[in-house]
Formats: sequence, structure tokens, C-alpha cells
Amino acid sequence: MRGRLDTREIEEIDSSALSAAEAKAISSGNPLLLEHSTVQNEVTRLRRLERAHQRNESMLVHTRDRARADARRAQTDIDGLEAAMPHVRDTSGDRFRMRLRSRDYDSRVDAGHALMSWARDSGFTSAPLYASREYGVIGSISGFDVQLSTHPMLRTLMGEVGLVGVPRSGFSMSREAFLDGGTGLIQRIENRVSGIPALLEQARGDRDAAQQSAAEAQARIGLPFKHATALTAAEEDLTRVEAQLAAMQDKAEPEPTATERASLTVEVVNAHRPALGIRSHPDRHPAAFEPKAQPAPSGHGSNRNLSS
Repeated sequence: MRGRLDTREIEEIDSSALSAAEAKAISSGNPLLLEHSTVQNEVTRLRRLERAHQRNESMLVHTRDRARADARRAQTDIDGLEAAMPHVRDTSGDRFRMRLRSRDYDSRVDAGHALMSWARDSGFTSAPLYASREYGVIGSISGFDVQLSTHPMLRTLMGEVGLVGVPRSGFSMSREAFLDGGTGLIQRIENRVSGIPALLEQARGDRDAAQQSAAEAQARIGLPFKHATALTAAEEDLTRVEAQLAAMQDKAEPEPTATERASLTVEVVNAHRPALGIRSHPDRHPAAFEPKAQPAPSGHGSNRNLSS
């Protein structure tokens, strides 16, 4: 829920719960089995973190490559918009001019009627609902050609209107909205021309953001696993303990005494903390825990010592 890749498991809510290995250590009375259990759990946890680190590394590479591609696309848009900037002419107010069907219009209302007449004559009003079509250039404004294409989407025929050669200048609307557009549709096309400077600034901002994202991802790629030293030490401890357990089995050492069994209780297991990374003598034998004084039973109370 926190969105962190290095945390995919949590500890048991009941802190007194024992794992199978810990229960085995208690039943056998062998403290070395407890050490093996705790070291093995630590190795498992650190290896899980290492895998998360590797997954995060792959994700960073993907993020960097995607950001670089976004930056390249934004730069292409910038080049196109910068090339279009010198050709922008003011069409606000009485300076409005638009060419439709080989005729120039200086009235937005008349231009809207002419565009609806083109829609009827070109078959746009009766075009199939589930077919795409390119209508090409349908007019021009401020020196830029206006193009139209259609494509189906969710049982609706959508129209794509844009300025030829001007990146990010397109907009979508349903066929019904196009036919009902009138003067509003003409003004919307006009705004795409007057909005070219704003589109250029937006493209530059997108490029800068993508480049920064790519740089940040690149800086994090290749960082070493911060728990590598702890993992190496834990794995060495696990190898050592397993070797000692194997040696004990080969030597067929005698069963633990009753005192040794009594010393290994649930409380001792829960309080046990392995000394990870600390090396002991190779001939070390598991030492028995000193038994703690147990309170005398009273009433119907029970002793939690599992050896009873």
C-alpha cells in the first residue's frame, strides 16, 4: 500500500508465534538449531531485498528509456512549432479571414455555414459509423491548411481536426458536435492558430521535464545493493551453522540432557538475537543455556516450559 518494492511481507502480528524451525529447536533442546533458524530467516529477508533491488534497477532502466523517448518526441514538436511561428497571422476581431471551398470568408458566421455545407456535400453527415476516413484539407486559416479525419470510438464517429504541419494543434470532437459547431467550431479552429506560442512553451516544458526524469533515473541506475555486506555475512553464518549441524550428525553426539532441554523455552526463543557476522571457533559446540529459576506453581497456573 505504500508503493515500496522492498517490503512485500510483514511479521506475524502475534509476536509469541513460533516458526516450525523454532519449535523444532525447542523440542530437541539444541540451541544450534535456533541459531540456524534465525540466520536462515535473515538470509531469506536479505535475499528478498536483493531481488527487489534488481527489479527496481530494471524499472529505472525502463523509466530512463521512456523519458528519453518522450524528450525526443517533444523536441520534434518544438522544431515543428518553431517553424510555424513566423507564419502566424492575427485573425482576431475584424481581421478574421478563412478560406473554405475555394472562397474567402471574413465572417465567422458565414464560414460556419460554408463548413456545414461542405459536410453535407462531402458525405461527412452520412459517413459509416464504424469506418475511418481521411478527408484531407478542408480549408485554410492564417496561412495554415486545416485537415479532417474520422475514426470510430465507442459507437461514436469522432472527427480529428488539426493544422497541417503544426504539432499538437489537433483536437477531437464527435460528428454530432462538429455538425452543431457553427461559429463555435470556427472559433475553435482559429484558437489553434493563436495558441501556437502556448503550444511551443508547453512542448519545451515537456522536453525539460522528460530530460530531468531521464537524468534522475540514470543517476540511480547501477547503485550497489546497500545490504550486500550484511547478506554476505549472513550467508557465511548460515554456511557455518549448517556445517556444524552436519558435523554433529556425523559424530552422533548424545541427546541433550534434561537440564539443556529445560533451558530452551518459548521465552528464550522469542528473546534470541543471532550474532550475525561474528565468527566463532570452528570446533565450537552448542552450549547449554543456563536454566532460569522457575516460580513455584500455585493454584491451577501452568508453566510455559515446553519440556514439562
